[in-house]
This record gives sequence, structure tokens and C-alpha cells, in this order.
Amino acid sequence: LAHNSLIAIPLLLCVVCFWGFSDGGASWGFMDARRHSWELLGVFSIATVLGCSLNYTMFLCIRVNSALTTSLVGHAKTAVQTVVGFFVL
Repeated sequence: LAHNSLIAIPLLLCVVCFWGFSDGGASWGFMDARRHSWELLGVFSIATVLGCSLNYTMFLCIRVNSALTTSLVGHAKTAVQTVVGFFVL
């Protein structure tokens, strides 16, 4: 995960420079009442917490279990994400 993040940073910086998204760093412009509501911040926060929790549990799984178990858990996680994304969202 750390290597993927480090590899993605230069690509992200190129996209930001190319599209001109650098409006002074962290901005709350997306919370403008004319465009979005506070529900967006709530959903974004929940998605962030769930994503971090999922990555941490995968880290724990890799640290504690064998490679085969980690592989099976990874496939089960993908299946659950697909079902939840298809039926719930």
C-alpha cells in the first residue's frame, strides 16, 4: 500500500498541474451551498473511514496469516465489495 501511494503521487501531481486544480491547497470550495450540501462531507468522511479501516484490516491479515489465507480473504473482500456496490449503492 505504501509503495502504491508513493508511485501514485507523481501521477496525481501531473494531473493536478495539467487540469489546474491547485487552488491554494486544502480548500472547502466543494462545500459551497450552491453546488453541494453538508451531506457530501458526511458521505465523504464515512467513505474515508471505511477505506482506512479496510486497508488496516488487510494489513493485519497479511501480518498475521499465511499467503494463501490472505489471498482468499482478498478475493472474499472483493466479492463483498462488488455485491455491496451493486445492490446497496
